[in-house]
Amino acid sequence: MKPDAGVRMVSALLVLGLLTCGTELRAAEDVSGWIDTIEQTKAPAGTKDEEGWARDRTDARTALVRAGAAAVRPLVALIQRSKQDFVRISALTALAEIEPPRALRSAVPLMTGLLKDKNPGIRYLAAQVLGQARHAPAALLELVDDKQVTVRLAAADAIANAGELDPKAAAVALLKLADLQPADDASDEVQTQCKTVRLHAIAALARPGVVLGVVPKLIEKLESKDVNEREAAVAAIEELLGYNLKSSLQWDIQHTAKGRKPIIEKFRTWWEAATIGIVLTDKLIGTLESRDAGEREAAADTIKGRIGYDLKSRLQWDKEQSAEERAPLIQKLRDRAAKGKMIVVGGRETPIVTRREGPELTFRLNVCRDERQPTAIRQCAARFLGKLGTKDVARDFEEILYTKDKGVRKTLAPVASKLSCVPIDYRDAYTENEWLDIVRRWGQKVR
Repeated sequence: MKPDAGVRMVSALLVLGLLTCGTELRAAEDVSGWIDTIEQTKAPAGTKDEEGWARDRTDARTALVRAGAAAVRPLVALIQRSKQDFVRISALTALAEIEPPRALRSAVPLMTGLLKDKNPGIRYLAAQVLGQARHAPAALLELVDDKQVTVRLAAADAIANAGELDPKAAAVALLKLADLQPADDASDEVQTQCKTVRLHAIAALARPGVVLGVVPKLIEKLESKDVNEREAAVAAIEELLGYNLKSSLQWDIQHTAKGRKPIIEKFRTWWEAATIGIVLTDKLIGTLESRDAGEREAAADTIKGRIGYDLKSRLQWDKEQSAEERAPLIQKLRDRAAKGKMIVVGGRETPIVTRREGPELTFRLNVCRDERQPTAIRQCAARFLGKLGTKDVARDFEEILYTKDKGVRKTLAPVASKLSCVPIDYRDAYTENEWLDIVRRWGQKVR
């Protein structure tokens, strides 16, 4: 490079830097001005048009939302120093609309503290900001018992958006909200709010890591008298399992509980068959043989809670039965569990694979392996494996990738690439032999 050319380049970079710096300074000045506007507790002296002043505050809040990340710290500082709730609410409203989520990370500590504010409007907006930030501290779970229904709604949405929460703790909170009922003397508005909370909570149950705990509740919601709750449960089941209750159109055609019952029972039967071999361990079945009635009852409750299998209705189980009366029922349960531990892979009956990471991963992996399952259900399992799986789990994918189901191949291949860090790509143009060879070579690298 010639000396004069180098000088020109340095000069250009200096000018660009000065322009950028000048732009940032002007942006900071703009943000400061907008902050000053929404911080005003009353119209400036001499203002005759108070409606115009109110519009200025609204415009300033909108401008702060557009400013994005640059406005977050100034808004947080304003919330911390202001003693006026309506000012803090205005600032929180702006924060709750700022994108992207990572821009709000610096606001998380303050929002967590505000979840206990005495003003329900501030608790509501703090939960909204946390949801927007995709961050849900454990303190958020306490809002499921908030006296204000709208605050519970914000909590449900925030829990749904965040991934940091312990899946089981989040599921417990959402299950509680899914059953929220208004007081007998509640107003129509509160009743509507409670219904909205239930619907949002049902939708939020379709999250990784909790399938064995929430499907029984979704089955219960399929039997609800409220059409919106039923539809929310149908949507959650399809998202969570890939099982489409509307595939035959009968669900939409049937307008009575009696008409819907066989559709629900078909799904319940499928669900129990897919999970009973995973949940009914020898240890759990052995507890049903305990001499202690309390232990037997706890084991029965565990089975019902995890997969919805009710021993009382399915096997006429009674904790007070004698050991002789229980024996044939327990044997029947063992037989069902043994059958549930077998799936079809490569055209042959094969035992399920048990993963040490937990029952949900075991369930997802074996549903994806089982060639008896419809394509959509196996594809859904593959997608969840991408969210829950590890590099070690990817080693179990080779036999699945050999499947003749092209839909499963197409869905699982990117998941296998992601978890194993060894690329494999499925294309419709591949011949069968080409694909089998690709899978074989991929498997050798992964092993």
